[in-house]
Amino acid sequence: MKNKISIALFAILLVGCMPTIEDREQDAPLGPQQIESFDLLAEDYFVEDLACQDSEGLSEMAEQDVHRFDAGTTAPETHSFQGFTSKDTLKGPGFSQSVYDFHQQSKCTITDGAEACSTGSKVVKSPKKLKICNADRNFARASVEGVTLSSMSSLNSAYKFYLAIPNARENLRDTSLIVLPIVEKLTNQTGSDGIESTVRTITTDNLAYTSNFDGRPAFVIFPKSRNAVNKGRWKNLNLWELPWGMIHEFGHHVFRSHTGIEKLPGAKANVHGLVLNTPIHSIDFDETDDKSKSSTNGFSLAGRTSGPEEIFSAVNEAYADLFSFYALGQVPNLTQGVDCFEKNRDTTSNVFADGTAKRISAETLELFTATERYKFNSCDGPDFQDAHSLGAVIAHGMMRLYKARADVSSASPGQQAGWLLAWADAVGSSIRIKGKTAITFSNLLGLGLKGVAESDGSLTETQCEILKDVFPAFKDAWLASDFSCR
Repeated sequence: MKNKISIALFAILLVGCMPTIEDREQDAPLGPQQIESFDLLAEDYFVEDLACQDSEGLSEMAEQDVHRFDAGTTAPETHSFQGFTSKDTLKGPGFSQSVYDFHQQSKCTITDGAEACSTGSKVVKSPKKLKICNADRNFARASVEGVTLSSMSSLNSAYKFYLAIPNARENLRDTSLIVLPIVEKLTNQTGSDGIESTVRTITTDNLAYTSNFDGRPAFVIFPKSRNAVNKGRWKNLNLWELPWGMIHEFGHHVFRSHTGIEKLPGAKANVHGLVLNTPIHSIDFDETDDKSKSSTNGFSLAGRTSGPEEIFSAVNEAYADLFSFYALGQVPNLTQGVDCFEKNRDTTSNVFADGTAKRISAETLELFTATERYKFNSCDGPDFQDAHSLGAVIAHGMMRLYKARADVSSASPGQQAGWLLAWADAVGSSIRIKGKTAITFSNLLGLGLKGVAESDGSLTETQCEILKDVFPAFKDAWLASDFSCR
């Protein structure tokens, strides 16, 4: 029996950095029938074993078939869930629960072009714990069980890789897995014609990590939209089936855990419910890369900031890319065949998909720090005002610097991944001591550079060439202070 999950579906709109689905109505009541359409989702998501949810699940999980994407193809494979149970919810080492059917709603108002939102989000529907009752059942890709098992298989692989790193922490916090939630926003606005309307949006087409949901960190799996299908994005692929993507999100968990930073010094407390500050991408399918057009097409009238939060976010994205790269064997082409990610997020590629070099120059920083928001086609190339693009450059450069360490050939994969953990530890220590003044690219990346230099700060000729190639904006300052070229 199929039990449909109520999800608001309309037309795609990108709000902030998360793809969303939009519905515009003029003076219309927000009736429940308007929240039950599946017309614009790529799949008709459902609970496949509904009877199981009202009974006791498996006391011990074994092997389950899951769908995973590799080199352009999605295919079933068997994953061992040894150590997992599903009596009251699917859980195991590092993961305390798997939930679905969560619905959160926030309300905003646009007045004179400025958006103001309420200080809290309403929980329309509390999450339900997911259970698995049949070890021999192969669940459909579009089922809640199938989505959950595919997502958890990659997260479980990431967790086991982390534990094998020599300087890993045994007390890494347990996390939740939130599958196919409804994260909805209702925005009231008045048009130039004086007619009031309500814009309803929900988040789709993304993966995310949040450092605190219901008292614990959580990974969030959003549904795929029909708009992505219509745009030709991610054919025969759901993002949660991409191991690189799920392990990238686990990398955020590692970074947050080792830095010890849930929110930056002076930041306001989280009062908006499920806040997703680390989505896997910030792609707008309708963006233009033509900056010569009017303000509505070239750059928005609204300003932007590029302070400590944005710098920290870019380093966070770089770290997650690197963690996934190391966890998956340090091989190239981990995002091969994935629209918007191939080359753009391939740590081994020295260029983005459009041929733009992965390099942080003075011009790159000028774009990142600009107070005007430029629009870029971030699916085909970089958006240097976005943390993901800048993070991809940092990840590429740091990977090359690690590879150029004198002892890299004698270091085990676990020891090499340990260099990443040491970098996160150093970032956390620096911020705790210096506060927000520590959050500059020069300092945070410099802490990573100390992990590849000799104890006296000397760098090899190859490493200095990498600084010139990838980090020219910081090279001279680094070499004038803590580092030198042999």
